Amino acid sequence: MRNVGIRNIVCSLVCALFTAAIGSAQTVLYVPQFVDGVQAGGSGWVTAIAVTNPAFYGTSMATGTITVTDTSGTPMNIQTS
Repeated sequence: MRNVGIRNIVCSLVCALFTAAIGSAQTVLYVPQFVDGVQAGGSGWVTAIAVTNPAFYGTSMATGTITVTDTSGTPMNIQTS
């Protein structure tokens, strides 16, 4: 397995924070690419989803739903951890 460079990690973090800022409003956010599995050469692919609540301490709890579907719109069979 190839080492992941610090630049890739920083870019991923920036993309995640940008997505969190956009998704902080009460809207639906679609992520067009989701991966889970092992490639023929043995490389593993996953998409990590981090959920945060940037509200001040003492405010009501945020709620939401994460739905992962395949290209036909049916629920995707993925491993969760």
